[in-house]
Amino acid sequence: MPTCVNNVETLANVPAIIENSPLWFRSLGTTNSAGTKVFTLTGNIVNSGLIEVPMGITLREIIYEIGGGIPHGRKFKMAQTGGTSGGCLAEAHLDIPMDYDSLSRHGSSLGSGALLIMDDSHCILDLTRCFLKFFVHESCGQCTPCREGTPALYQLINALIEGRGDKSTIELIHRLARTMQDSSLCALGQTAPIPVVSALRYFWPEIEGHMQGSCAVDKCFASKGEVRR
Repeated sequence: MPTCVNNVETLANVPAIIENSPLWFRSLGTTNSAGTKVFTLTGNIVNSGLIEVPMGITLREIIYEIGGGIPHGRKFKMAQTGGTSGGCLAEAHLDIPMDYDSLSRHGSSLGSGALLIMDDSHCILDLTRCFLKFFVHESCGQCTPCREGTPALYQLINALIEGRGDKSTIELIHRLARTMQDSSLCALGQTAPIPVVSALRYFWPEIEGHMQGSCAVDKCFASKGEVRR
C-alpha cells in the first residue's frame, strides 16, 4: 500500500505550476532553489505573519522591507531559520540568500519556513536554553542519545548562564552534540544540537562573557550570582 507524503506547501504549488508551466516556476527563485517559499515571520518584528517570497531573497530584505524592521528602535540580534531545530544567525548573516544551499553552508536550513527574529535585548544563551527546553519535552525517549543528551545539553547551557561554565563545558557541549547528531534515531535528536552549536559559533564573545561572569544584556545576572528563570 504505497503512500505519497507531501508537505501542504508542495501541494499548493502544483496547480500554479500546471497552469503556468514548470519554466515559469523555475524563473522564480535561484538555480538550485526554484520557486517561492512561505515563511512564518515571528518574534521581534513589526509585521509578523505568513509571507510568500521568491527563494534567494535576503534575510535583510525580509526583516526590513517586508517585516517593517525591529520594533521600538532596537537592533537586530538573531534570526533562527527553519524552526526550533534551525541555526541561530547573527547580524553578519543579514545578506545571506534565503535558499537551501546558502543556509546549509552557514549551519542552518529553511526547514518548515519558521523564521524567528530576536532583538538585542535578548541573551543568546537564554534563548538557547529555551530551545532546548522544547527538545527535552518533545523527546520520545526511545533512544539514549536524545533521551539523555537533550537534558544534558540543557544543564550544560544552564551552567554557562549561571557563570559555572568554562572551556571544558564548551568542549563537552561539542562532543555531546556530535554524538547526538551521529547516533540519534530520528531527526529530533539529530537536529536538537544545531541551535546550540550555531550559537557557540556565531555569538562566541557573548558566550565567553558568561564564562567570565557577565551577561551582555544583563538578563542572566551571572555577574551578580543571580539567575532569572
